[in-house]
Amino acid sequence: MEFVYGPRDVPEERWSTTKQWAKAVITNGDGGSDGQVQIGSRWWKQKWGAHTGGTPDNEYNEYGIGICVVGNFMDHNPTPEQLKSARELVAYLMETYKIPMRNLIGHKDAPNALTECCGRMFYRYLHGRFKSQLRTQLAAVH
Repeated sequence: MEFVYGPRDVPEERWSTTKQWAKAVITNGDGGSDGQVQIGSRWWKQKWGAHTGGTPDNEYNEYGIGICVVGNFMDHNPTPEQLKSARELVAYLMETYKIPMRNLIGHKDAPNALTECCGRMFYRYLHGRFKSQLRTQLAAVH
């Protein structure tokens, strides 16, 4: 998994407004190599996210870790490299911060979310194969 720390290491014009909402971005080859994980300043500052407006008491922004996987996933899944990086990053975060599987959700799962994010195809994948692979990966660690 390739990490780039931004925006201080990523030119500001490449770190779009959308990416500034998330703590991490996994690129698809546009704005970084395919599967590259870009860590935003919100992580280093431990600043609350801005990815799930409208949730009760802003708790999903205050306590959630927003990971943006770049692309439109209505009709296809992220690239294999993006999925590999996402699994590695999410497994690391779950293990390090003791995040239970039930707390791994898509953007549209957040209360009052008015979005189709993370797209039809990736949403099904996230709640199916992705979580299944994560369970296997995390079980192997223990």
